[in-house]
Amino acid sequence: MVVQQSLLIGINARLGIRRERRPDEGKACMRIPKSIVLVVVAALAGATLATGGVAGAKGTRLKKPGAPTSLVVTPLDAAITASWSAPASDGGSAVIGYRVAATPGSATCITAATTCTVTGLTNGKKYTVKVSAVNGVGQGKAVKQTKVVPVPRNTYCGTKHGAPTTSKLMVIYEENTDATSIYGSRLAPNINRYAAECGSAQNYQTLTHPSLPNYLASTSGLPYAASPWTSDCDPGGTCLTGNDNIFHQVGASGWKAFAESMSGDCSTSGTAYASKHNPAEYYTDVSPQCPVNDVPMGTTASGALHDDVVRGALPTFATVTPNLGNDMHDGTRRHAVRQGDTWLAGWMDQIVAGPDYQSGRLTVLIVWDEGGGGSAPNTVAMIAISPYVVPGTTSSTYLTHYSVLKAAEDVAHVPELGGAATADSLRAAFGF
Repeated sequence: MVVQQSLLIGINARLGIRRERRPDEGKACMRIPKSIVLVVVAALAGATLATGGVAGAKGTRLKKPGAPTSLVVTPLDAAITASWSAPASDGGSAVIGYRVAATPGSATCITAATTCTVTGLTNGKKYTVKVSAVNGVGQGKAVKQTKVVPVPRNTYCGTKHGAPTTSKLMVIYEENTDATSIYGSRLAPNINRYAAECGSAQNYQTLTHPSLPNYLASTSGLPYAASPWTSDCDPGGTCLTGNDNIFHQVGASGWKAFAESMSGDCSTSGTAYASKHNPAEYYTDVSPQCPVNDVPMGTTASGALHDDVVRGALPTFATVTPNLGNDMHDGTRRHAVRQGDTWLAGWMDQIVAGPDYQSGRLTVLIVWDEGGGGSAPNTVAMIAISPYVVPGTTSSTYLTHYSVLKAAEDVAHVPELGGAATADSLRAAFGF
């Protein structure tokens, strides 16, 4: 279509689209999507748009749309994906498009949808992402997110095909956070990257409240929704159970519990450590194994978990319990989520680089014990990481802590206990 030079200048000013010279003609021109030309030309000419715009009543002044809302930006490899909701006000003229810009630089994406991917970015560089709506009057104010850093695509998932050879399962427990505070949250960029590039459960329901019954349910298949368990009691006296469990099922050489900040082997004390988040300590049938198998985690540089990971010596079933500062339990919700996300990122690269994972033997599940509202059931996030998981897999299947136990027992080739026998399968949902 032909656009007058004066209108092109207006388009340039409103949309920030740069002019360039065509080498074949030597004339100034602009490469602009036709839909955007229509929008801006109509606006600059004072015309009523014939592509969905709504004319105001006589004398009514139409305005530019407000800023879009609920912006979520997910970093990708040399790119970002933005999603948002429509602005609260369309200015009296229907919104017919959106412009997404990443600065510094001139990378943009123009769409009629409420999600768009901007490509051509530099990994490791900080960008400000702005999204604005366009109607028949023009381009409105933008909503923005700063300090967005594209990252190289991980090689965690989708690297192996064929029949899975999974023979080991690691469960990393996180705490007290609803799925809505994790999925799409700018406070959890690493977890959302794992979800986007591995697998995530969208209908994972906790079983009860508070913490301890959920941990015991995920390892025994029984609810424990009664006293004394609902008091989050420390192990000992009446707060011990002889019921069967996954630790007993896999045998003395088949399990380990790695607990951050625990003061010693099989200890109930430690700064920022809570036994209620370490279920192995509550089962009497594995008490003799506890001093050997229930160990302080150490750090990413040295200690029990580091050593087993780098040597490819992880057991058939392992639990990983961060301390109260790193499991999203303590602190304000914003601080807790951000700190937990950072902590996970410190460990995940090391775990997936280890021989157990690289060989296809190990699957890692990141599980939250319950939501943040102090009631149950509620929906929490669950991330499945395995070389066999197809990147971007999501499941709306009804899954619970019993599904985690079912997966652990299936991997170990032992009978399914209690609620695990009838639970939906994580392995079927995510293909590990």
